[in-house]
Amino acid sequence: MTDPLDKPVHEQGLADLWHVLADDYGDLVAVSCGDRARTWSEIEERAARFAGYLRVAGLAPGDRVAVGLRNSVEYIEVLFGLFKAGLTPVNLNVRYRAAELRHLLVDSGARGLVVGSSVVPAAIEAAEGTHANVARVAVPDLGADPNGRLDAEFIWYESALAGSSPAPREPRGGDDQLILYTGGTTGLPKGTMWRQGDLIGVGDNEWRRRGFEPPKTLGEVRRLTARLARSGDRPVLMPASPLMHGTGMFAAFGALAVGAEVALLAGVSFSPRELWETVERRRVQEIVIIGDVQCVPMVEELDRAAAEGRPYDLSSLRQVRSAGMRWSAPSKLALLRHADIRCMDVIASSEGGPYGISTTVRGDDPETAKFMLPPNARVITEDGRDVVPGSGEVGLLAAPGRMPLGYLGDPEKTAATFRVIDGVRYAVPGDRAILHEDGSLTLLGRASGVINSGGEKIDAEEVEHVLVKHPAVSDAVVVGVPHPRWGQTPNAIVTLRDGATATEQELIEHVRAHLASYKKPTRVLFVPEIVRTAAGKADRRWATEYATSTAATV
Repeated sequence: MTDPLDKPVHEQGLADLWHVLADDYGDLVAVSCGDRARTWSEIEERAARFAGYLRVAGLAPGDRVAVGLRNSVEYIEVLFGLFKAGLTPVNLNVRYRAAELRHLLVDSGARGLVVGSSVVPAAIEAAEGTHANVARVAVPDLGADPNGRLDAEFIWYESALAGSSPAPREPRGGDDQLILYTGGTTGLPKGTMWRQGDLIGVGDNEWRRRGFEPPKTLGEVRRLTARLARSGDRPVLMPASPLMHGTGMFAAFGALAVGAEVALLAGVSFSPRELWETVERRRVQEIVIIGDVQCVPMVEELDRAAAEGRPYDLSSLRQVRSAGMRWSAPSKLALLRHADIRCMDVIASSEGGPYGISTTVRGDDPETAKFMLPPNARVITEDGRDVVPGSGEVGLLAAPGRMPLGYLGDPEKTAATFRVIDGVRYAVPGDRAILHEDGSLTLLGRASGVINSGGEKIDAEEVEHVLVKHPAVSDAVVVGVPHPRWGQTPNAIVTLRDGATATEQELIEHVRAHLASYKKPTRVLFVPEIVRTAAGKADRRWATEYATSTAATV
């Protein structure tokens, strides 16, 4: 019989990989969050009990379980328990309203729910009439009463663990899945279906960044992680963004795969003070952020502390990595004034990557949105032809390598995004760029109706549909307007019905009542008529120019 440690690592599930880490590094902290920390042994034991609970509740391997949690040590435990039981996690955005949650539950066919206590009311409403009724578990959010009253067949997470026997370990496999919902290029959120073996492969870049050739077997994982985890310089990585998004989740998976500690922020909202205090306390070596939306307040906090004569101790910090939205050159340079580190800017997506990489250190003169094309990545035309470097032609970024199987239940969008070119499969999420003669590229963003505000993807049409449901609104178009911190903010251009009246604030609150708060327009502009194309579609170029020009005059 073949020794499991000799099997290719990319044919394993995440549970198989994490079992090796738990056996070898059980005494080491795997995850910390605020003033709480758990070792690999503690997480593995609790995850086994959770897997036992889920099996007894009636969930079977392959079933999907929706997970809507804020960052916490329990988030990793819950995922480990699902992986152990052969279940498929489905990420939920904790900021979603009931209608948005319901779309994900119905679209994914989830049979179980694990959510934070603050999400329970919306989850109950969202799950009514769906299949998400086999197991419903609530994890107390920060400051919540862990013994408070629960409704609709929910059970507290700790009660589920206490009443359950640990599930025995079972070999899993690389074909086990994780479904990550994204709004990037797909309008309403669509689930990217990831093989867990390919998710392990995403972590290969963590090895390469540390000068190692990625391990090919679990046995090699054991040997290589020992050189990092048991060294006097064990890596500590902080995903500063939520684990419910791909940037944070993939960063955590990659860190765990190399034997690093994952240090999470406990606050409900992003706090730069908490971030820098955690860097000091946990001796964080690398932070993963979402561009300017996090870097700008991080620098402001460093400036404040320095002005007061109490600068933060950043001696452990070596790198800040960004993905998900624009990270401007001035923000990088401002950060480098406080820390002699490497700033790594990556173009990536839930569909794959990297599509572009930019590295900045002290003494460099960076340019915003300027990247180098990674090996094997391409800039192509719509019909798959390579853009000629230096031609000035706008093309689409394409990258091979580890990527999802496709979008759940959407073969048309799968075929459009995951293309086979010259016999190789590429992820082409819709990012436009110009390729220069020296191999560098300038990122232009996406031409779709998706707005990237602070790393959160907003489907313009979704907001438009809510606006036109207001009895006073006749027509509406929503576009993204540039913002110095958030990248973009949604602006609505609206026409009212004859004789009807509505205020800007009234329409903003109308959207807030139906959608997550970050999707509400920051401005509503009233016009007599919305310009449309000959095909009857809203002219988004006109709308963007109009909203941008009026913003400049406000």
